[in-house]
Amino acid sequence: MRKFVLFVIFAAFALSVGTAHAGDVMIKPFAQVFTHYQYNISDYNEDYDTRYDAKDYNGFYADRTYLGLEAQLSKSWSANITLNSMRAGDLSSMVSYQEDSDDDAMDDDSGDDDDGENLQDAAEVMGSTAHPGLGSTASGPYAVYVEYAYFNYKMSNLFNARFGIIPPPWAMKVYDYWTYRYIMDAGLTGYGMVRSGISDLGVAVHGKYKNFGGYGFAVMNGEGSGANEADAGKAAQINVYVTPFQMMDALKQLALMVTYHVDEVHPDYVEQLQKVMDIVLSFKLPMSEDMGIGAGIEYATSSTSWSDDRDPDTIDASMMSVWADFWYQKFSVLGRYDAYDPNTENDEDKGIGYQDETSMIMLGVGYQPMSMVRMNLNYRSYGYAAKIADDEQKETDMDSDNYVFFNTEFTF
Repeated sequence: MRKFVLFVIFAAFALSVGTAHAGDVMIKPFAQVFTHYQYNISDYNEDYDTRYDAKDYNGFYADRTYLGLEAQLSKSWSANITLNSMRAGDLSSMVSYQEDSDDDAMDDDSGDDDDGENLQDAAEVMGSTAHPGLGSTASGPYAVYVEYAYFNYKMSNLFNARFGIIPPPWAMKVYDYWTYRYIMDAGLTGYGMVRSGISDLGVAVHGKYKNFGGYGFAVMNGEGSGANEADAGKAAQINVYVTPFQMMDALKQLALMVTYHVDEVHPDYVEQLQKVMDIVLSFKLPMSEDMGIGAGIEYATSSTSWSDDRDPDTIDASMMSVWADFWYQKFSVLGRYDAYDPNTENDEDKGIGYQDETSMIMLGVGYQPMSMVRMNLNYRSYGYAAKIADDEQKETDMDSDNYVFFNTEFTF
């Protein structure tokens, strides 16, 4: 109840203040809402696929509900506070640090697949894997939490400093390239490859040089959005982006961004070290005032190691996302393909990481009736390398999850 009252008071203040001036201080409220409807059109086998009875055929979801204030305190100082909401079940699961660890959780115990039980168990796990853009299955009401709350000091365009709940450098820039966040997230956070996600407690410096590129560097708790500090390590992230061809009209929006992320966890128990590299190459070509094309690719690798003698002692993961779009006046066409492998070291053997690869194909048509409203009707197919056991306990391919989505974004 207290969180609800806080949210109502904040909303009332934001709506009443409008754009306020007090000397050199300017306060501006804003809101951004992502919603979607999804309908499951998958053709699961009724006889042996456990997803046949478990699937939710359709549902409405609120993905993001940003409500915030931006304050320009002086020429150099500004501030931002942004609230968001998610299902209470999702919010309670965001604290990733655990005091004790199950040392057997990573053991390679493939068992005997002759009876098909392990195959079916694996299929249930893969079928419940969170994919970018899918609605949450968590229960409970929506809970409000603080997504961003920071001060920003601007010395010049080349040097800014931020402190508080901040967007990591990757999140500050990637949505200039992948501009359809309301449909699904970019690959690095969409597949949960970094705990910091799109916001974390910490300090950052960032800057840019005209339109030729920029940089960002941050030291953060590493716990991610909405999570409390557990004093269980720290994360650091650095990124550099360049748009070098500003003298050539056709290549002005050709951009390259490279991000390196290090996350150290559990320093007082079992040290876990994660190293992530993310590369984004993006290109947009406006062919007229109301028509253009674009394309991009994001590729990320992750290596996670532990200081104890668990098996395996290192897990490597990889992710690739490729997209292309075409827009004409208020309409657009978008396509995207993802491939994600949580454990690249075990693609041919039994046990952990075997047949865990997933893929996604999305095709959509968008419409933007005004600058503050966007919508997209799209089809998505999530594929799996995993095998399942049929009704005769024989190995067979796992069917894909197929959905029709309708996504909307409202900004004001």
